[in-house]
Amino acid sequence: MIYADFFQVLADIVGAILGFLQNIVSPIGEFMVMWINYVLVIFPENNLIPYIVLCIIIVISAIIVNSYWSGDKQPKHLKEKGISFASTGEDNPL
Repeated sequence: MIYADFFQVLADIVGAILGFLQNIVSPIGEFMVMWINYVLVIFPENNLIPYIVLCIIIVISAIIVNSYWSGDKQPKHLKEKGISFASTGEDNPL
């Protein structure tokens, strides 16, 4: 019962804030509804194939980007200037 009272007070506070910011929140909400409806026209709800293809494209591109620009390699333009960054605690002079 204590949790219900807490959540009611929290809902009242959020409602008051949203009521105060209604002129800002309403256009943002209308924009969100508009672009989501537009996306659902392109990617239908009852067909998962476009979502699976998009997921595969994102995963493959992430693998390519992470293998080419891994976080362990120092950027070439910094290496040419002689600037180095410590990658482990042993290399850190502090």
